[in-house]
Amino acid sequence: MKTYLTLFLFFSYWLYLIQVTLATPTQHIPDQIDTTAIDSFIKEYLQKTNISGIAVAIVDKNKILFSKGYGQTTSNHIITGDTPFAIASLSKSFTALAVMQLVDAGKINLTLPVAHYLPTFHINDPEGAKITVAQLLYQTSGLSDLGFPDMKLDQPHSLERAMVNLQQAHLTNNPGQKYHYYNPNYQILARLIEVVGKEDFSNYLKKHIFDPLHMNHTVNVTHTQEFYTKTGGNLAKGYYSLFGTSLPKEEQDWFVSGSAGMVSTVNDMSNWLRLQLNNGTIDSTQLLSTKGIRILHTPPTGVKSNYAMGWKAGNNGELSHGGILWTYQSEQTLLTKEGYGIVVLCNNGINAFQDFHGFMEGIITLLRNQPIGASGISNNGYAMLSILAIGIALGMGIYRLYRSSKWIVNYSKGSKWRSWFVLSLRLIPCCLLIFMPHLIAFASGRVLHWEGIFLMMPEIMIWLGIVAIVNILIACRQLILLTKARKSDLIAS
Repeated sequence: MKTYLTLFLFFSYWLYLIQVTLATPTQHIPDQIDTTAIDSFIKEYLQKTNISGIAVAIVDKNKILFSKGYGQTTSNHIITGDTPFAIASLSKSFTALAVMQLVDAGKINLTLPVAHYLPTFHINDPEGAKITVAQLLYQTSGLSDLGFPDMKLDQPHSLERAMVNLQQAHLTNNPGQKYHYYNPNYQILARLIEVVGKEDFSNYLKKHIFDPLHMNHTVNVTHTQEFYTKTGGNLAKGYYSLFGTSLPKEEQDWFVSGSAGMVSTVNDMSNWLRLQLNNGTIDSTQLLSTKGIRILHTPPTGVKSNYAMGWKAGNNGELSHGGILWTYQSEQTLLTKEGYGIVVLCNNGINAFQDFHGFMEGIITLLRNQPIGASGISNNGYAMLSILAIGIALGMGIYRLYRSSKWIVNYSKGSKWRSWFVLSLRLIPCCLLIFMPHLIAFASGRVLHWEGIFLMMPEIMIWLGIVAIVNILIACRQLILLTKARKSDLIAS
């Protein structure tokens, strides 16, 4: 059993290291981008990963330099620059800008507690009254999945109801002390926008952001089920990956307003990126002050975090943010020093064997006129290795099951405590399976439900499930043989 686990984890980690390309030094982007090389790179990536559909756009301050769709939707429509995708957590940057618009208007003070504007907001912790608007934006409120695992609980159907649910939440640490990525932080901000802006959150976004940016194919929804009902039927189901094959699936039931509820296109998102690059102004229309944009893009001081307001600050002026759902992925990047923006939208969800961030890094590398590193193993390769690992687990399990009688011989002739110790080790895969949500929470700080864990890494979960079942069968057979041997007085108690 230990051999199964050690070999598979080592093998998976080694393959992942091969897949990730080495970072390369930053240099200025050339005046003309090589769209042919970018197009070839995207096609190669799709072929390697078996991703069903993707759209990419690259902009500068003034125009779209590259916009193209690849593949098909689950409804068999060819993907273009105007094909809608669920953009997941890229939505947070829109919520943040909406808050900063109200700051510009003098209606919100970032340093005041959010309870000053939302008197009904309180959590099951006296320190919660000190949470400021800025701390919500910076994800340093002290709230986290460990104090209130919102994805595992009954989902609300309005922002107002989401605030009621949060009354059960506990702080993981005092406000302002530590960064925790937590979706309800941005749900609270969305409710703040409704109350202070005196209009529905989705309507606010449309009136103050989408319409001025001519984002005509962009909408915000409250719940994932509305992806398919409030988008005019334009958004198709996305995919999840299983053994290198993309399988269509509706997104799981999840409350997403403010944190991950937007549907958009790369052409619409191009105007959004241009707004960021032009310090809050686009085509003579100012949506946010230059100061507001600067605050929006700058991480907090005094906290170990690179998270700004809906953006993550990287090296050399890079700003980025990723978005993941179980059937869609997205990523946006601003190269502020060079003046370029990139958005990638994908209709395949998160998968442990796909390096989606590496795809964005590949495009950036090409824009900087640098060579792409060696290509990693394809999804088909991972699929074959996963099937091989499952086959080995089954084969070794059947062999061990057949050889269970040898354990009885060792028990009767050797050290009994050692035999019991070996037998107890067979429970480890089962324990790993049972406590997987807790292990993920410990490692990442995010609490996921079982369906989400399976969709994220189905091959690993299938393998672990088989290993757990086989080892339980072996342990049960060994105990049965031991009981029979004792009844026959072949082994002393």
